Amino acid sequence: MHAILPAGLPIQELWDLIIDEILSKKDLQSCSLVCRAFVARAQFLLFRLIHIWRTTHQHTVARAIELASLLAVSPHIIRHIRRLTLGACDAAVLSPLVQIPWTHLESISFGLRVSSTVDLHRIPNLVCLGSLREVVFRGWQWKMEDISNILSHCTQHLEHVEFFECGRAAAHVPPVFQCRAPKIHRLHFKDSAMPATLIDCPLPWDLSALTHVRVSQSMHGLNSFLQQVCSTIESLHLDGIDHGIESLDLSIFPALKYLTTDSIGRSFNTMLTSLPPNNTIDTICICIRWFGQIPQLVPEFQKTFTSLKLPVLRRVEVEVAPEALYFRYNATELRIRFQRDLSQIYERGLLSVHFVAASRN
Repeated sequence: MHAILPAGLPIQELWDLIIDEILSKKDLQSCSLVCRAFVARAQFLLFRLIHIWRTTHQHTVARAIELASLLAVSPHIIRHIRRLTLGACDAAVLSPLVQIPWTHLESISFGLRVSSTVDLHRIPNLVCLGSLREVVFRGWQWKMEDISNILSHCTQHLEHVEFFECGRAAAHVPPVFQCRAPKIHRLHFKDSAMPATLIDCPLPWDLSALTHVRVSQSMHGLNSFLQQVCSTIESLHLDGIDHGIESLDLSIFPALKYLTTDSIGRSFNTMLTSLPPNNTIDTICICIRWFGQIPQLVPEFQKTFTSLKLPVLRRVEVEVAPEALYFRYNATELRIRFQRDLSQIYERGLLSVHFVAASRN
């Protein structure tokens, strides 16, 4: 074995690379019991993402208590946990978790069930961590004043905030005074009406360095919100949006480099024509759900594309997500079909076609 290793490659690094290819949790559990050299990497992959989210509240509470008990007897596992997803934010779920000395937690997701109440007394212990970089809010029941309260306890290291199916706004959100507000770089609105409520609500964050925005579905007030933060945006992801985006003027984004869409259509093509001749677009990415045939609007996109002036463009990506019925596709044949339908882009050496799982967000 030593004879075929690249020079300078440590044996441990080789084991880590092999274990990284294992997807089954059962197999990873077996690896952690086979050899001491496998333990750290296998445990990291097993525990880096923790879901405390069950169909019933009783099961969610039991899951939280089970996790706390495990970490109490095996505290070395704590350093492996990077992402924590909570299905409820009441005292019964949070109480056993706030006692854990989180050291490497980077992302936390707060879910809110119907008719449940958020325990704002305990949440600050989770969001004030210096390692935390991302906070996600899930559920239409979230109130703006609760979100504002939670964000006011985050450190300045927070960079990414995501709203998943959030849309409930308070009549009045009291201003929150914070000496060092987190400087947010990434905002993600998924199936959320939040942009309309963010315009007038004084949330405790600094958006002066906002570089990435991803939006989808019910985006009432989106254009007004984007106009307020457009000067620093480098990456804009339009997820599942078509109707109405033709009114979005891309010329207001002087720093825009990456443009992604999950819904290619005439509205998207119309929006593209608003790009100024001196635009800074580096990459355009089109995400397509594969239902067995190439959408008819793909050639229309090429027609619009070839009429644009894109002085610094380097790549046009087509990201294909095959649905379950078409999962067994011939990747080479499908890539050739896209190259044919987007022949003018392909001949310029700009086209890149790759495939992802259909369930990817």
